[in-house]
Amino acid sequence: MARKKKEKTNKGNIYYVHPTHLVKPDEIGEYKKQKGNLNLRPVVVVEEKSKRKAQISRMTTTKPKSEDYEYKISHSGKYNNSYLDIRTQSKSKRSGKKFVIGEKPLDKSKGKLNEKDIKGHNKKRIEYYSKKKAGNKK
Repeated sequence: MARKKKEKTNKGNIYYVHPTHLVKPDEIGEYKKQKGNLNLRPVVVVEEKSKRKAQISRMTTTKPKSEDYEYKISHSGKYNNSYLDIRTQSKSKRSGKKFVIGEKPLDKSKGKLNEKDIKGHNKKRIEYYSKKKAGNKK
């Protein structure tokens, strides 16, 4: 019996993206004032859809004011003590097109997160949105 070939997945891949893809065009001036520059920002592919379309999540090293929106990375070596935003984004704010793996801006992966961190992130994301849904029904 032949073995099943394990599919290569892009979940957990880290890419560096220009902030104009992450922030609305009318808010980029405020963003630059707050950050001090427009350097590339790390994002992680947290969900992969059909035809290489992906949902990304921002990654940061600064501790958030509220832990509700962030998941602390703890199993990924040099990325430990970083945080992943649980709110995902599927479209570029600059072009309005969906993010596609292999095309700009997600063309060159710079690292990968551990699978445990991705599962923990998705679990926290589901918890957050189920609580939010339950709050809206009341």
